[in-house]
Amino acid sequence: LRLSTGVDFLLVMMIFLAFFVLYFTIAELVLVSHEGKAYFLQFWNYLQWCIITLSICGVALHVKRARIGDRQWAMYVANPDCFTNFYQLAYLSYLFTCVVAALLFL
Repeated sequence: LRLSTGVDFLLVMMIFLAFFVLYFTIAELVLVSHEGKAYFLQFWNYLQWCIITLSICGVALHVKRARIGDRQWAMYVANPDCFTNFYQLAYLSYLFTCVVAALLFL
């Protein structure tokens, strides 16, 4: 993954988030194996899985947004007089903002 702006703060935080998500996913899977069916009787466990799922979506959206941004920027630099459609990049940025807002709410 080549980023046109280099390594930025958000990318470093996404890497930390990916490691934390991996750790908490493994921790939750261990809890499921230890508690069995009783694990699914608590509301907070469902909330934890929602947070893990949203975090994975946030990391995936950031990586996809960076890849599409690099590709679109390269197309723009190669042909500055041609129309370059940044709609998909804007839509991914909007989705990323919504996922991060949902994570902050939870």
